[in-house]
Amino acid sequence: MTLTFLTPDQCEHDPAPFSIPTDPDDRKHVGYFDLPYGLWTGHNGAEVLFNRQYDALWGRFPGFPASRMKARHWSAIFPETPMVEEWFYDDATSPRANDRQWERAEKCLLAFLTGRDVRGFLVDCA
Repeated sequence: MTLTFLTPDQCEHDPAPFSIPTDPDDRKHVGYFDLPYGLWTGHNGAEVLFNRQYDALWGRFPGFPASRMKARHWSAIFPETPMVEEWFYDDATSPRANDRQWERAEKCLLAFLTGRDVRGFLVDCA
C-alpha cells in the first residue's frame, strides 16, 4: 500500500495502554480531550479521530489497527491532500455537560479502536 499522507511515522505503532476514566468527576476534567469530537477522512480511506481542540488522537488505514497519532494538527497529517471533516457532536450536545453524550463518545472511541465503523455516530453540524 502506498501512502500519500498519514504516513507511518506519524503514528505510534506500539499502542500505549489506554483507559477511559469511569469516575464522573475525573472524566469531565481528565478524559474530555481524549474523547473524539470529529473524524477526518482522506481520499485513500485513512481516518483520524480529533478532539474538541482539533488535535489528532487516533488514526487508522483501511485494514490496519488504530494507532495513537504523533502529529496533532491536520495540516501535518494531510499536507497536500483534501480531507473530509465531520463531527460527532456540536456545542449544544457536548459530552462535558451531558452524561449520555459522554457515554456515546466513549462508545465511538471504543468502536474506532476496535476497527469498527464510526460513521453512525456522526451528526449533521452544518
